[in-house]
Amino acid sequence: MLAKLLKAGDPARRSRLHTACGDPIAWSACLRLPATLPWILGPRVVPWRPAVPWIPFSAARALARQLSAASIVVEVGSGMSTLWLARRCSRLVSIEADEPWFHRVQGRLRGEGYTHVDLRFRWRVEEMCDFREFADGSLDLVIVDGGPREACLLAALPKVRIGGAVYVDNTDEPRISGQCRERLREAAIATGGDLRCFRDFSPGNLFVSEGMLLHVSRPWLPP
Repeated sequence: MLAKLLKAGDPARRSRLHTACGDPIAWSACLRLPATLPWILGPRVVPWRPAVPWIPFSAARALARQLSAASIVVEVGSGMSTLWLARRCSRLVSIEADEPWFHRVQGRLRGEGYTHVDLRFRWRVEEMCDFREFADGSLDLVIVDGGPREACLLAALPKVRIGGAVYVDNTDEPRISGQCRERLREAAIATGGDLRCFRDFSPGNLFVSEGMLLHVSRPWLPP
């Protein structure tokens, strides 16, 4: 019975306790499996999504510690994370490629009166990873949870201030993240930064996923 419960719906996964690339989680993280259930069952009862980021629980806690009321944030891939971030920063630019989802998130932002959030519909790849408008060293946090992840990561790195951070979600999905893991490791060496990997359950998912957070200690220069 337990083996059947832990078997992932995706045949490519070893189990619900392993990431998409086969890495196991710590047993302590298994205690958070029941916490996913309200986010799965709730929307079936009430058509409302809670304003929490759909990333590993442990990663969300780390991002919350990174943010302050003065933070300037850029997010690629909007969602309930956009509302969550809006409560924790002074300016947020969020980029979304799915038009119906863009309008849905836009409606929630307007309904909650967030005027410091600049939500943009950008479906072209070259637009989603265009960070030229931001000055180097001007951003406190960049979250890459959509779009061409590797290109967005490379474009964002010079824009992050010393002490700031870049978070890339789904780094365990080869089909999605491409070379992001390797690029993050290279950037950690180049910036003298701290690179953390989060393997955990997330809201709405009965399986483990992975995200990586890089804290920048010195300016990043392209190789």
